Amino acid sequence: MIERINTLMLFYSLGASEFADEIGLLRSTFSHILSGRNKPGMELLEKIMVRFPAVNLNWLIGNAGEMIRSTEPILDVRQSDLTDFTGDSHPSIDLFGQATSNKEPIIIDEIEGVVI
Repeated sequence: MIERINTLMLFYSLGASEFADEIGLLRSTFSHILSGRNKPGMELLEKIMVRFPAVNLNWLIGNAGEMIRSTEPILDVRQSDLTDFTGDSHPSIDLFGQATSNKEPIIIDEIEGVVI
């Protein structure tokens, strides 16, 4: 899994410290995971999936499928990115996890049995 985490960092052009900051993990904890001192656990997986929702969890855990599961915008659930949930402006997330705003309605859909 460490190789795939390194691939993610390269894909998003982030160093180890930046990646740890992005996912909200202590830099030292992330460093210990990358060095092999600590094994990656559920906390790391959860933090990666929250920050980078387009990443295919099956790929991350077991190298099955593509790294990015869809090129469709995925709703980011961080409250700070929501402009007006009931108004005209609806947020969505591009492939790189960046919030964008548009006038289109958000379509909630099931992808691989997971409701987004």
